Amino acid sequence: MGAARWPLQRWIDFANDQAANLLAVDGPANASKNGAGPGEWMPINRSYRCTHVLRYLEVASKYTLPITAADRDAAQAITRPCP
Repeated sequence: MGAARWPLQRWIDFANDQAANLLAVDGPANASKNGAGPGEWMPINRSYRCTHVLRYLEVASKYTLPITAADRDAAQAITRPCP
């Protein structure tokens, strides 16, 4: 979604952003996501979905990443009932 054209330092900052962008998960869970946004993939644990989508939106905003229509629609549907 545009990161391939980023300057090297921005890429390094993004890849190492522990506060917003890094989350420890097991290998199979990480592989199942395959870089997909909330329009294509959601965590199996339903109680974590609000947190997942809010982090996704935080990272997209922080790094000025585009959000697809499918991801936007899924994010709106998931976050509507969030506490």
